[in-house]
Amino acid sequence: MLSDLQRLLAWLRDHPEAGEHFEEATRVAKLIRQFKVPAYVVTQEDENVLRDIFDRMNNYGKRLSRAEVFSALHSGDAGVDRPRDLSEIAEDIDGRMGFGFIDEDTVLRAFLARRGADVTREVRAEFEPGVRREFAGEPIEDAHLHTQEALERAIRFLQSEAGVPHFAFLPYRYLLVVLARFFAHHPEPAQRNRTLLRRWFWRAAMVGPAMAHGSYTNAMRTLGACVDLADETASVGALLHATAGRDLGFEMPRFRSTTAAARFALCAMWALEPRSVRNGRPYEQEALADLLRGETTASAALSLLVPGATAGLTRVGNRVVLLGDDATPDAVLYLAVKPTTLNEGQWHEVLQSHAMSPAMAADLEAGRAEPLLDARDAAVDMTTRRFLMRMAEAEIEDTPPLDTLDLDATEPERDARVKHAGA
Repeated sequence: MLSDLQRLLAWLRDHPEAGEHFEEATRVAKLIRQFKVPAYVVTQEDENVLRDIFDRMNNYGKRLSRAEVFSALHSGDAGVDRPRDLSEIAEDIDGRMGFGFIDEDTVLRAFLARRGADVTREVRAEFEPGVRREFAGEPIEDAHLHTQEALERAIRFLQSEAGVPHFAFLPYRYLLVVLARFFAHHPEPAQRNRTLLRRWFWRAAMVGPAMAHGSYTNAMRTLGACVDLADETASVGALLHATAGRDLGFEMPRFRSTTAAARFALCAMWALEPRSVRNGRPYEQEALADLLRGETTASAALSLLVPGATAGLTRVGNRVVLLGDDATPDAVLYLAVKPTTLNEGQWHEVLQSHAMSPAMAADLEAGRAEPLLDARDAAVDMTTRRFLMRMAEAEIEDTPPLDTLDLDATEPERDARVKHAGA
């Protein structure tokens, strides 16, 4: 407000008790308005010289992030009707797809992954002549547009087939990067490969990057290299092979909305198609997106069944997804006592959609916190395990699409080709 003299004067007029500070406030406002910010315009046709100057200046004060450096060096043409930089990609996806705001660092990795498996490479040289890249020779504006398209295909896959409705529900961000690379090179995979890709996604999420690859960076690089630019089925097979023989366990000792295990549970709870406690209708994706707009975790969409239970703050059984008009402290009461707007059958459907039973509702109404939370911990745990089992299908054979097999080949030859597709 100090930078806007008219607003400052209006505020002082409306707050006469602050009149004694009038001179000091206007003095500070004048200093702010008249402060001179040093700036230099460097005219130079050689981009290498400009990059060198940029690097030298970036070594002072607070350094820019890698994504900020990339956008500063490789923004597109402002006159083109397409995303200019990483932030515009994130904003457009957030506004149109209801998936939430993807951080610019993840968008940068998706941008790099689309053009090469190694996402740790030097970003300054990304568009220099002579540098080998996939999709070589494309203009910067096209690269931004096609990165957004690849991310959108990956997000549609997550929302419609993998059971991940929102960025705040995504177990690991690096998996979105790998999916963006896959869909950049194979935009319309066969349905069988989509099924196998869903299995791979959840198996990889359950294995985790540290156990399988040592770090997020190594995971992105290793899994990105599995994508065969010319062979969709071989790509899926290689991804599946990267998780083969790994432990697919699930444990959640305490609930924190930023952990992968908690997000497994959130996806499982969303897969129950939670219903409004007031009208019994399933929540829509849009309601989730609206409530989580601007949020980095799913906490705003979660209510506590027993708010006063100190020990319950870290228990998954104390969380319930309530959206829209239900996202109020009193709405939980409708899970304890049937509202007059619902009949008995509808209310039972509402309870089931929130992994609850009439017995749990009775405990909630009576204030029996411990038996309620014990029972619901077990219910959410079972719901999550069933969800993961259904999504990962670890016990089912990962046969590639039939049209990729030579049915005239001998049985040993077919077995060898199936094995190759998963290698």
